[in-house]
Amino acid sequence: MRNLTKYTLSIIITLSFFVPTQIKAKSYKWNKQEEELIQKIMYLEAGNHGVKGMTLVGRTIMNRVASKKFPNTIKKVIYAKNQFTTAKYVHKGKVNKKTKKALKNIKKGKYKNMKALYFCDKSSYRGWWKNLKIVYRYKSHVYCK
Repeated sequence: MRNLTKYTLSIIITLSFFVPTQIKAKSYKWNKQEEELIQKIMYLEAGNHGVKGMTLVGRTIMNRVASKKFPNTIKKVIYAKNQFTTAKYVHKGKVNKKTKKALKNIKKGKYKNMKALYFCDKSSYRGWWKNLKIVYRYKSHVYCK
């Protein structure tokens, strides 16, 4: 019996190395203006890509917020110089059922393993973009880091 206990314990210890531990990241403090802003940008950037495409764009924005390479708020990331060309048209963006679903997906952590910091239309994937690693493709967008 004693050998069985030692054997069982060694299996548990060995297997524990293969079970990923969950590290709790600092949760972002959302406000209503940022929720509306990110939804409008997701709509403008990927409204024709459905909920999944908008979620991927929103995830990329949130990856930037979490990165030390970019500002630490949604508003600052979106309005950073030469980043989101749609930012100047944000007044034309929409908040609707699909953008709300995409926002909910982001808050629930959907696609959190997609570590993209940039995205572009695949027709624009040239020049300095070629130096980036593609981490995801969806419809006409290429997501890179």
